[in-house]
Amino acid sequence: MEEGQKVETERINDLPVLIEWLKQMKVDAIIDDHTHAHGLWGGISKGVLGMTWIAHMIMTGDHRKVRLNEMLQGNRRSLGAMLGCEIRESEFNDDRLGRLLTDLGSGETAEDIEREMSAHCIRYYRLKTEQATVRIDTTSVSVHGGDDGSGVIAYGYSKDHRPDLMQFTVLMATLDPLGMPILTQLVAGNSSDDGWYAPAYDEAIKTTGKDIMVIGDSKMSALSTRAYLQGCGSRYLTPLAMVGKTKEDMEQWIDAAVTGTVSLTRVQSASADAIGRGYEVVREQTYPCTGKSECWSCSQMSMHAHRRQACVSDSRLRAPTSRR
Repeated sequence: MEEGQKVETERINDLPVLIEWLKQMKVDAIIDDHTHAHGLWGGISKGVLGMTWIAHMIMTGDHRKVRLNEMLQGNRRSLGAMLGCEIRESEFNDDRLGRLLTDLGSGETAEDIEREMSAHCIRYYRLKTEQATVRIDTTSVSVHGGDDGSGVIAYGYSKDHRPDLMQFTVLMATLDPLGMPILTQLVAGNSSDDGWYAPAYDEAIKTTGKDIMVIGDSKMSALSTRAYLQGCGSRYLTPLAMVGKTKEDMEQWIDAAVTGTVSLTRVQSASADAIGRGYEVVREQTYPCTGKSECWSCSQMSMHAHRRQACVSDSRLRAPTSRR
């Protein structure tokens, strides 16, 4: 009697699409270029290991090492076909994943990988970086558990309204209009956001160049930060923080619009939808730096939005000048 054919079914979900996408981004090759495998390291490379882990995290939303190994046990044949190699049972054990994380966390390895990956993707998709728009922003992530204080996890001002939990801060720069991340950094959860904009900008322009428009929230409106951006040759757009003289002058700016002292202009979106009305004033700005003073012209826009309260933003319009 002829024996029946044995059929094994493996559930692969989105894994083939994600792995192929990551291959086109050269994630495996870039990781291999920036990490070194021990002479006794066998099986798949660290780049392929990292690429598969990233695909699994995107697919499941779970970064735990044990979950990756569980997935392997049910998808070894399919995964081997996707990667073009034989997958051993020990490929994704804790030791190998731990060594990969140690390599990625040493020195500036992660930053170098992110910079090379961003540059490759920009070339691959032919994204425009000249006169591009880069958004810089931060958010806090609350976590359960303790920390010895030597890392980035600490108690700080909680945007999640959970002061009882420790947190870390994620700093990200993205390229508009795609929203593609070109910089991601983890910083201490008890640090102020103000001081991170200039370092984030310095890292971002290594990928984009300096001919960009930088958009940020009101914490980026500190005069020292704006002076730094314009001194490097970039433009910026940010709401002015309601502190100091800005807060004092706000009432006068509103009165000028309400009494008709200034002429209001209709503001509309790219699709010609009315957003609100406002007016613009060009001001000269000066910031004392070491050995010189940075001077530039900026546009201050006061606006009454249809769906929001009055707001004031500041934008550098003209080429910067310096006065020693």
